[in-house]
Amino acid sequence: MVHTLTKLCNANRYTGLILKQAENSAAKHCQAQVVINLTARFSRLSWKYNSIAYALMLKDVGALYQTMYLVATAMDLAPCALGAGHADWLCQAAGLNYLEESPVGEFLLGSKRI
Repeated sequence: MVHTLTKLCNANRYTGLILKQAENSAAKHCQAQVVINLTARFSRLSWKYNSIAYALMLKDVGALYQTMYLVATAMDLAPCALGAGHADWLCQAAGLNYLEESPVGEFLLGSKRI
């Protein structure tokens, strides 16, 4: 299984909306510097784990969030897991097929205020 990070290079209408949504989710206490959106291909996991695939996927997201929080804190950054995101905007921005690969997590990362 190959895991990759993909940068959305071409700014478009949807990337701007995703950044604004992230700022709103953080109660506008900060300007979004880095927004990491996690997606998953459900069929790859569900062929083996059937009915527990979604729960397993969310546990994996939680484990990744924990690692991201620990690393960001050690680097003196400001991490924030977000509970809201717009799946359609991300799929449009990244050119994803919503039925094949959908968002499962969103993470905001920035510098601390001085």
